[in-house]
Amino acid sequence: MSSIGVPPIPAANSIFLRDRLRAETRPAHDALDARLAHVDVSSVDGLAVFLRMQARALGVLSECDAGNISKLMISDLARRARTDLAVLGHQVPPVAVPPVDAARLHPDAVDYVLAGSRLGNAVLKKCWRGSSQPDVRHAAAFFTAPDYLDVWKTFCTGAGRGDARLPGNETIVTDARAVFALFSHYAADAAEEKVPALA
Repeated sequence: MSSIGVPPIPAANSIFLRDRLRAETRPAHDALDARLAHVDVSSVDGLAVFLRMQARALGVLSECDAGNISKLMISDLARRARTDLAVLGHQVPPVAVPPVDAARLHPDAVDYVLAGSRLGNAVLKKCWRGSSQPDVRHAAAFFTAPDYLDVWKTFCTGAGRGDARLPGNETIVTDARAVFALFSHYAADAAEEKVPALA
């Protein structure tokens, strides 16, 4: 199970936006899964990679439209990721030029990916909790965050009604792919970069 937990692809004749998002963002979702497949959050190095990805991607997404329902969740999780990185003695290199302009992303696309991510978080949390490394267990802010499943339920209530073919929904699907790609981008960066330790 991935860190971005989305239920299985629905039947091909589904017409609701949530169903269309599941189906049409699947390749982008799978690409992120592949990036994270070998990131072990029960180890210091693996947890640091995961948290750097989260801190940078969430920092970019905090610039999204203030109307999205996941706004407070994004800010909270970004802060928690930075807190845990400090516990691990890692800095978060600043984002020079983000690969996507978050201010232009449709807020529903951001809500779909971020609220859905909390479904898969339980699996990663179990892995983190099973760590035998004290430093990993002390970096507890991110994995002790609220589950925020109310945000997912709110999104599903709205996206589970109406025709997914309505004007504007194409933008939501396209932007949701961009959000998955944003996390993939920073997952790759976090895995490859050499990050200086805090003084």
